Amino acid sequence: MPIRPGLPLLVMAALASSPAAGQVPAEPTPDALTISESGWIGGAYAIPGQPRRFSHCGITLAAPDGDSLIFAMDADAALSLAVLAADLSLAAGTTLPAELQVDALAPVALPAVAAAGGLVLLPTGGDPRLTETLRAGRVLKLAIGDLVVSFALDGTFRALAALDACVSAAKAYDGPLPQASLPTADAAPRAGPVAPPPADGMSRLALERLLSAAGIEDIRFPAAADVQAEGLGLSHVWQVGPVVGGLRQETRSVDPDLDAFAARFIDHLRSRCRGDSVVEIGETDPASGSYAVKPAHLQCTFEGVTSFVALVFALDGDHYSAFFHEGPRGSSDIARDMTDRIESLIRELIATAG
Repeated sequence: MPIRPGLPLLVMAALASSPAAGQVPAEPTPDALTISESGWIGGAYAIPGQPRRFSHCGITLAAPDGDSLIFAMDADAALSLAVLAADLSLAAGTTLPAELQVDALAPVALPAVAAAGGLVLLPTGGDPRLTETLRAGRVLKLAIGDLVVSFALDGTFRALAALDACVSAAKAYDGPLPQASLPTADAAPRAGPVAPPPADGMSRLALERLLSAAGIEDIRFPAAADVQAEGLGLSHVWQVGPVVGGLRQETRSVDPDLDAFAARFIDHLRSRCRGDSVVEIGETDPASGSYAVKPAHLQCTFEGVTSFVALVFALDGDHYSAFFHEGPRGSSDIARDMTDRIESLIRELIATAG
């Protein structure tokens, strides 16, 4: 599903930045925060613009064919993956269906999101089982769209142990770190740019309370990312397992039209589908007044693989809001359930306000 939502492009970009992109701090980095193990090179990196705040430890393995595999681990020891593939030429923000397979184990479906310069981000949901599988594996095969790349995992057991040790050392270190550079999009969204989120939109704390009230648990937020700078103008992004959530807000117009806001947002999503897309749009309820809610679903099928987005649009006294959850077809029930929970809560709030 070729969208440019939050976590696949923003959070994973922050976690999986290539070590070569780091900026060297004024003070030398301690040896415990640098990694050179079994062909893997990397170390600890700071949140962009905040050199004394730890973001993640990252390592890169360069394959003989010129492709590179990147592992990154955040402060919670959640592992993320990215690939630099010379044979992939995709507009930044394009999302493709992908499969990850270690040795002869069953492949795992997940989205792959293109960033700039051939970097492909693979949000894994921080599954600890993946870390253990990679430690014991011999070969990692990634099928991204119609491209298949493989990496030998020799030395990965020691490299992942070094990555874990780097995180522990970085959390105890209060000096400056190199700052990982986020990939810069090299292509404009086909549906055109969108305005940045309103300054008075929903705060992170308010969003956390809303998601909690909706019964959504085990949420991961990005440690640091400039979400306003990316294609859909999202104010917040989050992840639950393999599903990515996002919130887009706009200031309510004098003559509010939730249908028009929903149509614009869906057009931006649909323009990024490289295959066949199907949209189901629900009724706006209530059709007039200060408050309204409108559900929608979007499905994209590319080369036989389907991705799914569940959305709910809302109008309140100040803003238009678009909540969405996106994931591979195998996670569509999760995406639908979480979005349905938010919709139910919004309807309760509207009933109370009315």
